[in-house]
Amino acid sequence: EEISLNIQKMVHIGGWEFEFKSGITRWTEGQYGIHQIPIGTSVDFYQTFSYFAPHEQGRIKSLLNHCQQTGIIFDDEFEFIDAKKEHKWLRVRGIPIFNEDGEVSGLRGMMQDVTYSKKKSIGFMEIQDKLKLIMETTPAATYECLVNKNWTMTFMSSHIEEITGYKSEDFIHDSKVSYGSIIYQDDQNMVSDVVLAGVKNKKLYNIEYRINHKLGEVR
Repeated sequence: EEISLNIQKMVHIGGWEFEFKSGITRWTEGQYGIHQIPIGTSVDFYQTFSYFAPHEQGRIKSLLNHCQQTGIIFDDEFEFIDAKKEHKWLRVRGIPIFNEDGEVSGLRGMMQDVTYSKKKSIGFMEIQDKLKLIMETTPAATYECLVNKNWTMTFMSSHIEEITGYKSEDFIHDSKVSYGSIIYQDDQNMVSDVVLAGVKNKKLYNIEYRINHKLGEVR
């Protein structure tokens, strides 16, 4: 039991159980810790919904009701506000308890505080969004490509259309045209040598070369 309690504290996890007929609610110490409620405090299962962020309460109630009615397990993440008004992200898992007649007589499950990993994930997505905005608003084409003969693009900003006449999606995975094919033939070896040297030596490079525009012009 002591090992179990220590593990709960380490991974910020708590367990809960609720019997429909008796209305009895049981919590582990970890569950009290997540809610920031003194251990042993009498709790009402349905009142605990109030700790979920207002816009999440309908969703958690719906999932619990669906679990009760269908016997299907649920597992999802929710915004949560504990008794000390600390905002958290919780992973909540609910499992039906069946009686001898095969009916759902209660629910049990776990809650895990995933605030740290969630904030890291949200922060990463925000950085990605900012980078995308910068790429789309910078008056130059930004890209990511494979080092191969075609310089196959995995990402290309929309500004490439102003430069080449081709839409960015035309280059992605060589869907309509490869970037390598629009490099002016006399410049292709030079471009390859400079880029490969930069990749090999892990150094920045600066290169000027000609391309074949979609309109048939050399630029």
